[in-house]
Formats: sequence, C-alpha cells, structure tokens
Amino acid sequence: MIFNAITRIGRRGLLADLVVATFPLLMLTRALQVDANFGGMTDCRTCFAWAAIASDSGLFVLLLLLYGMLLVTPGRALQLLLKLLMLGLLLLYLVDLILLDMMAIRLNFSEALKYATAIGPTYDIVRGYIAEASPLLWISAALGVVLVVAFLLAPVTAGRWRWRALGLCGGLAALLWLFVPRVAYVHSWGYENVVQVNLSSGVMVAYSDPFIAELKERNESRDALACRDTPAPASRPNIVLVILESFSMHHSNFFSGLNDFTPQLDRIARENRAHTNFHANGFTTEAGLLALLTGRISLPIVEENNLGAGVSFQGGFNLEETLPKRLRSEGYYSAFLTSGDLGFLDKEAWLKSIGFDHTEGHQQRFYRNWPRFHFQAAPDRALYLRSQRVIEALEQRDRPFLAVIETVSTHLPFINPETGERSEAAALAYADRALGEFYDRMVRSGYFTRGGVMLIVSDHRTMTPISPGERERFGDRAESLVPLVVVDPERASKGIDTALGQQTDLVESLLGRVSGRLCPSFFGSDLFDPASSADCVFHGSGVVKERVSVLCSGAPAAVVRLNGDDTAFEGKAPARGQLILDYLNSERLRRLSGRYNLN
Repeated sequence: MIFNAITRIGRRGLLADLVVATFPLLMLTRALQVDANFGGMTDCRTCFAWAAIASDSGLFVLLLLLYGMLLVTPGRALQLLLKLLMLGLLLLYLVDLILLDMMAIRLNFSEALKYATAIGPTYDIVRGYIAEASPLLWISAALGVVLVVAFLLAPVTAGRWRWRALGLCGGLAALLWLFVPRVAYVHSWGYENVVQVNLSSGVMVAYSDPFIAELKERNESRDALACRDTPAPASRPNIVLVILESFSMHHSNFFSGLNDFTPQLDRIARENRAHTNFHANGFTTEAGLLALLTGRISLPIVEENNLGAGVSFQGGFNLEETLPKRLRSEGYYSAFLTSGDLGFLDKEAWLKSIGFDHTEGHQQRFYRNWPRFHFQAAPDRALYLRSQRVIEALEQRDRPFLAVIETVSTHLPFINPETGERSEAAALAYADRALGEFYDRMVRSGYFTRGGVMLIVSDHRTMTPISPGERERFGDRAESLVPLVVVDPERASKGIDTALGQQTDLVESLLGRVSGRLCPSFFGSDLFDPASSADCVFHGSGVVKERVSVLCSGAPAAVVRLNGDDTAFEGKAPARGQLILDYLNSERLRRLSGRYNLN
C-alpha cells in the first residue's frame, strides 16, 4: 500500500521535487553544525552559518541545473542518468555532513580512495557505527531506499509552476553564492562546500628548478644547529613508548579540567613529568606514527598529478634517520607491538622499512582466545599483557631495547570491550584502567628501579568536534594538543613541563637521552630538559592537505598554504617566517630525495 502511494506521488513528479527540496534542509543542518563548531571561536555567531549556506548554494544551483535538464530530457535512459547524478550529488553531500558531525572532518576524495583499498578494517569501523543506529534511523533508511527506487522508476513531468519555482530557487541560490561574504578565518574548510575542499590543488604543484636551487643556497648559508652534551646516562636505558589511540586533553581532568575519563593517566602524570603544551603533528594515527618514529611531519609529498589515492605513509618508506635505525647504531633492539591489523594501510611494511627488528599485530597467537573489535584487534588489556611478556623476555638479553606499544581500543567508533557500552567516556575509562594496570605491573616488576624509561603519548586528538570548553581552555591549540607523560627517575623529575613541544622532537630527545649528545632540529626541543622549548610547532591539516598550522611561542596561530614555489603564509607571517617556509618546503622535497637533491 505504501509503495503504491509512493508510485502515485512519483507519477506526478513529486518525488523529484522531494529530492530537490531535501538539499536545502541538509544545507540548513550543516550551517547550524558549522556555526556550532566554529562560531564560538570568533565574535560572529551567525557568520559561519551564512558562509556555509552561501558556499553550498553553488552545489544547489548545480542540482537545480540537473533537475532542469531532467525536465526537458525525453529519453528514459538519459533521464535515469540525470537522476543518478542528482542522487550522487545528494549522497556526496550527506556523507560529508555525517563525517563533519561524527568525526569533525570533511569528505576527502583521495583519502576515501585510500581507505577503500582496505576493505576489511574499513568495514569493521563502519559496522561499529551501524550497530549504534537507532530503530528509527533504520526505518528512515528503509523508507529512503523505497523513495529512491520509486524516484528512479517514476516518470518526470514538467509544468509551468515547476519552471517558476526552479527559476526562483536558482536565482536566490545564485545570489547567495555570489554576494554573501565569507568569513576570513584559518579554518575556512569548515564552511566551504565539499567540492571546494577537494579542489585544493597546492599539494600537486611541483617546485621549479630555480626555486630549489635558491632554497638549497639558503639552507647552506645558515649555520647548522650545534650539538650539545646532555647529562651522561648511567647506562643505556631500556625504553618503552606507549602510543595511546586518540587520548586527548579534554578527556583528562589533570590536563584540562574538562572531563574525568582518565584518572589513571592523571595519576601517572602527577607522579612523573607531565607535558601540558605538547602537540601532535597531524590529525591521524599515520601522521602521529610518522612524526614520533621518524621525526618527520606528515606533509603531502611533491608529485605532479598525484592525488595520494591508495598511498599510505606517503614518502615515509625507507627513511634513514628514523628512531629504530638510529637507536640500532647505539646498540638497541627495537620491537613494535599492537593488537591491531598491521596489514591495514601497509603499516607492517612501513615499520620494517624504517628499521624495526620485530613487529607483531592481531595474528599473534597470544590473542587467539580474546574477542576482536576494530581492525581485528584484541582489547588493550590483552595488548598490555602480551607486551609485558615481550618486555620481560627482552630484559633477559644483554642488549638495550626500544618497545613501542600502539593501543587500539579507543579508536572510533567508541566501545568498551568489556561491557559493550558505546560511548566516548566508557571506551576511555576501559583503556585508562588497562593503562594503569600495565603501569603498576611495570613498577612492581622493578623496571624503573633498573633504570627503565617509559613515555606515554597520544597519536592525535580524537576525531570528534572541538567542544566549547576546549575552545575556551586552549584556543587555537585545541586541535593539536595531546597528553605526554615521561617516566624517567634518572632524568625527568616529578612536575609539570609547560614548554612548547611536538611529536617530531621525540627522536632527537631519545637519542640525546641514551647517548649524552643532543643534536636538535630547527624549532625542536629536548623533551627531557624542562628548560628546553620549541620555537614553533607544526600541525598538518586533516581536511585541507595543503594547509599547515604553525604555532610559535608568544605569537598567534598562523597557517601556511603549500603551493610549490608560491608556498606562503595566509595573512601575517610570524617571526622567522622565511625560515619556517624553507623548513616546510625542504621537508616536502626531502621525501622525494631521488628527484630533488637538497644535500
């Protein structure tokens, strides 16, 4: 009966009208969402809503053009093609809206193609979100499918009133697109429409030979940063690096005062050295791993006509100056331990290429009887139990070691592996308890009294919208700040370190710690020296790949737009602006050292 009623409506052409009318409703939804996410950062509460509506009006004009063509097209095959194009545009907009709401990111075509190649793990994540859907949402989805099928099958009839409505709506949308001013703001990606966000082409602009020659000349004219002695270690310490998935400042009462999801992390921070001004260099786990383990920012490589589709750890394979390789020169053995799928995004191949002696993931037999969640991963508690076994075995050898532990249980969508509760607070509470238990076992085992070192750090801020409390507490730093705790009785005294730091500082800091000789990079800091502070920190955008946020001590946030020879600051440049630009350009070019010689 319902389908017959829908069919009768379709014969009158009303289903096509419904498809078109849905778009302004989605535009209004996104406008309110963008204003809620970004309006609090400025004094203009409605500016972002109007900017989003104006940007999306261009897409609405495109939808109306397709509808107009549909009304005058006689053939059923061409009509079907136009209907599919209309539905495709609507679906594109809807997916982008969902990503902005759930993960505070935008739909990126190249990233979508990359993750599409990892069907299994991507399906696990999507399945987690589907499991959270309410019955009402399922009913709405089912009704939507019926309406779509009926729309595709039903004929379309033109009428004088439809043409008038089409002209009126198209004219209004065109006026909004052309004349409503956009907000001048560093996060304009929030209100730009999905096509504008993906049309950014600066990352595909190659550098010219004369520009490279001038850049090389400037680099050579600058004095190299002098290495300096650090306190000589009593012995080469064993190192455990715990990389927490998505742990964020706002989760912690100690680090933010906003929530109390992580009492165990807070306890460990109070008992040791806590860094409260430490920044992630990127927006994803991939970017965090690249920064922490190689000292490189995850910047898009320079390659003409390269969309980055299907490429993971782009430009990061076979690097030489990595943490495992440099520690190997100091006599260290290195192991990377996770309970997740190392095949996801070619992670295992990348880890081996940067020098890890041992890697293990979800296929480790220890996890055989544990339940599995995202990325086929066993829960964090299982990972910590397995890691402690590995650490105990490594301690029996006469060789110091680096053990990197990458957790998974707090990856989106949030779920507590023990209770099944699906919430951010529940997932963080579980992961935090597991971390506390692991730390306490390491204390009881005597690991620290034997000179062992542990660093606990997040890979990136969680992919959820920044709350008003975070904006008020951290301002422009909210999207990049992450917790860092250093447990090192010999070098890191108990206390709070407010010095500016970032993930790329870890490699040189650890080398200085084990060798007694620190060779800092430009803008870097020594994470074991509270008197050391980075001049600037960098955060690659998770949405607009050509944008890099720059936060310098005592200066407001700035943004660099990558664009080949024309790479420049958007707006006023901070002090040492040319050095910052040269640093970012050089980092990109060195990732393709076979093509561009800067040495």
